[in-house]
Amino acid sequence: MYAGIRCLSDDLRLIHVHDNNRVYDQHRIPGTGTVDWGAFKRGVSDIDFAGVMVIEINDCSLDAVKRADRFLGNLTADPCPRSGCGDRHDS
Repeated sequence: MYAGIRCLSDDLRLIHVHDNNRVYDQHRIPGTGTVDWGAFKRGVSDIDFAGVMVIEINDCSLDAVKRADRFLGNLTADPCPRSGCGDRHDS
């Protein structure tokens, strides 16, 4: 995944985000399947991705949407720029 994001960096404007079990296209909440989210995070961070991320999940409950949004927000949040802080400060 990391290599794919890097390879497409000049043309990447939208990312379709969901998780699965690597067998079926399940549209699970990100973080509940087998996707390598560490590689995803490194890729979007390294290319300074500023495009749109679309979350597609099969559970349309408010709780599921909030969980997906929280996961993605935590994954893409910038760490505090103060040296050694490491905290996330989302606005």
